[in-house]
Amino acid sequence: MVNVPKLKRGVLESITDAIGNTPIVRLNNLTEGLEAEVDVKIESFNPTGSVKDRVAVAM
Repeated sequence: MVNVPKLKRGVLESITDAIGNTPIVRLNNLTEGLEAEVDVKIESFNPTGSVKDRVAVAM
């Protein structure tokens, strides 16, 4: 199990500071009554809503 800290709101110095640490949310209602956990990564929280943000910054 990965330990993910809760999101903290604050002022960033640059839009590129918002890239990374994409929130992961557990879908409890989907697995109710099952022996499973489903976690989803919310890519729309990235500044451009894209999975390619980290690649663009690395270039």
